[in-house]
Amino acid sequence: MLPAPLDVRSGIRTSVQPDILVIRREDVDLDSRALDPPLLAVEVLSPSTRDFDPGLKRRTYARLGVPLYRIVDPVGPSLLVLELTGDEYAEVGAARGDESLSLQQPFAVSLAPAQLLVGLG
Repeated sequence: MLPAPLDVRSGIRTSVQPDILVIRREDVDLDSRALDPPLLAVEVLSPSTRDFDPGLKRRTYARLGVPLYRIVDPVGPSLLVLELTGDEYAEVGAARGDESLSLQQPFAVSLAPAQLLVGLG
């Protein structure tokens, strides 16, 4: 486990900080606090990021080659599952509330968006 913030970068001018990420140990450069593209980037929507994360950040992660992208919306709650196909993300799954969703990448997990909020009230 690494402390935040960690930047996912492509050059000097492109840098994003996922809320949650999964990355191989060998892809971390602790000196610069920068990462090669992670296997998975997760963004949790908030009032200040509601427009930014599904739009600009989604396009940036795609351009950086992040293969798996998830967007969690605590209002609802919901989970959107995206996988990189070519140079854009395709929606491969979605769930709301207590709907269960099984995912295989980057590891096998079954969850419901409402479970993600347990204990956060």
